[in-house]
Order: sequence, then C-alpha cells, then structure tokens
Amino acid sequence: VGVIEDDPVLRAAVRQTLAQRREWTLALEAGCLADAAPLPELDVLLLDLGLPDGSGLGLIAPVSATSCK
Repeated sequence: VGVIEDDPVLRAAVRQTLAQRREWTLALEAGCLADAAPLPELDVLLLDLGLPDGSGLGLIAPVSATSCK
C-alpha cells in the first residue's frame, strides 16, 4: 500500500490502521509528489489530489497503467 497525503494526522491514521493488518504493508508514505518519486510497485495507492507541490491527478494515468488499484 502506498499513501501520498500532505495531512500528517491523516497519514498517521492510515499508517496506524495498516499496522494492525498483517496482510498489508505500507510500502510508500509521502507528504508530496516529490517525496513519492519514483513510485515503487504498489497494489493499492491512497492518493490525495490536492498536494502542496501539485495535483495528484497527474499520477492517476501512470499508476493505472500498472497493476495498482
């Protein structure tokens, strides 16, 4: 699972929730687009669309070309 979210409280909540699930691993945690590059291979990406360094919309096409949901 990858999380790109600029709100640190929300990011921490997602991290804590994933830590309770053994079958899920947090492979990427970033607060902006620059911190997420290059994207690792992910099964699921939770993506904030309004990030401080740009729109998350630009990642949707490249990510949808992979096996990521």
